[in-house]
Amino acid sequence: EIAARYGLYNEIVEKAYEYKREEQSEEDILLENLQKEMELVLQQKEHLSKELAEVADEKAELEKEKDKLTNSKETLIENARFEAQQIVDAARQESEEIIDELKQLKEYDIKNVATLKHKLDEIIEEEEEEISTEPIQLGDYVRIAYTSQKGEVIALDKKNATVLCGGIKIKSSLGNLTKTTRPVEKPETFTKPKVTHNNNFKVELNLIGMRVEEAMPVLDKFMDDALLANAPYVRIVHGIGSGALRKAVWERLKKYKFVSKYEFAESSQGGSGATIVTLKG
Repeated sequence: EIAARYGLYNEIVEKAYEYKREEQSEEDILLENLQKEMELVLQQKEHLSKELAEVADEKAELEKEKDKLTNSKETLIENARFEAQQIVDAARQESEEIIDELKQLKEYDIKNVATLKHKLDEIIEEEEEEISTEPIQLGDYVRIAYTSQKGEVIALDKKNATVLCGGIKIKSSLGNLTKTTRPVEKPETFTKPKVTHNNNFKVELNLIGMRVEEAMPVLDKFMDDALLANAPYVRIVHGIGSGALRKAVWERLKKYKFVSKYEFAESSQGGSGATIVTLKG
């Protein structure tokens, strides 16, 4: 092989291979092949080691860049908070001076002054909480500068955004928008209606012999009746069989919010062929 690389005549090289093959035993051939495989594996290992080293270097660089960006972001946020605090402090001081001037006048309504001061304090507190340097994204709740209108971003491009404010769509540049806190909607109170106990309701449902698609509507109706009857528990007989009906019943029971738990009946009540369902009180 070395001679071939250095340009020895092909006829001589081929003859040498011939002599070598004639004299080689099967073990020699296997060892030679193994040697070649080992050399190939070593080359691949060396190549992979270089690639791993490059990946490790790139990862280290990325970590450095990430740290720089994090530090830069924190600095920007801190500067924005500092500037905002200065503006708030200046506004508070100016408002106090105006209120002092009003008090020096002979005619003024102290109740109106107190109300205005209270509202001003609320606005300042609200602004202190709402300051955010996060980039505007679709779905964010924002405040529009100058108009102080607030709403949700429903459309967005590189420079402008469309904000839905009280049912009205307003287009504004991103520079005039400030990300703010979405108002918390008070949950509607729900009072569970009182239902009288239905003495005619039977707490057992037998589904044996039904296909799954036939049994589900029957199960739904039965569970609705159980809820209306204020039943503490019910027994559903589905049999053992292939287990498909039992599985469908249990999957359905997961969807009922008024079900507290369900489990196989005791051996004396049908065992795994029946399910006992406990309803929430």
